[in-house]
Amino acid sequence: MGNLPSTVGRVQEFIQAGGVDEGTVGRRKSNETLFLVYTWGIVPSGISVGYLHCGQPNSGYQPTEPACIERKDSGSGMYGHSTSYGYRYKKIAENWFILKQSN
Repeated sequence: MGNLPSTVGRVQEFIQAGGVDEGTVGRRKSNETLFLVYTWGIVPSGISVGYLHCGQPNSGYQPTEPACIERKDSGSGMYGHSTSYGYRYKKIAENWFILKQSN
């Protein structure tokens, strides 16, 4: 898989240099970044698949994504008390997961 942190750093530089925020979802205080590679659907219903990196949260903050909280090899469930907004994840490297979200 190569040097994933180095590759991600280059991807982040490329995205920032282009002034493009599409394709990434970053939570600055919890230091989680989701690199979206596939989306389908519209606002009330759809799916997304991407690579999730779980960084070390800033002081006083906690992780927000279940994969970053649970740190298991794989998992699935619903966000909060939702009956329709779910997730599945699989660990692919230290601090890296494939994340599928559906609503």
